[in-house]
Amino acid sequence: MNRKFSKLGYSLTQRGKRSWRVRVALGANDAGDYEFAYKTIHADTKTAARRLAEKFRDEVEAGYDKDVANKTVSEFFSGYLKERERHLQKMTLYNYRSYLSMHDNTDYVVRCRH
Repeated sequence: MNRKFSKLGYSLTQRGKRSWRVRVALGANDAGDYEFAYKTIHADTKTAARRLAEKFRDEVEAGYDKDVANKTVSEFFSGYLKERERHLQKMTLYNYRSYLSMHDNTDYVVRCRH
């Protein structure tokens, strides 16, 4: 299969006739190992696959938080609610916060993968 590494922030690997795998580097973790986000996309041409790969790269870069692995669930959702506050209705926000306050003493740590 043809593998294309790019300076554009992603690599694109053809997996089948219309199937491509996109890999976006997320950065190094505490141990110094690089972490990646992967996605399989379907496109008829390499040009179309590149457009979809760039879109995925932009989505990953826009929403990736390196410190998410060090946050508790409560901290993670508190931050999420602060970011989404203006987009949520008052009652929805109230309900989310009340659910969060009921479970505020949890020590669960968020483990997210893209």
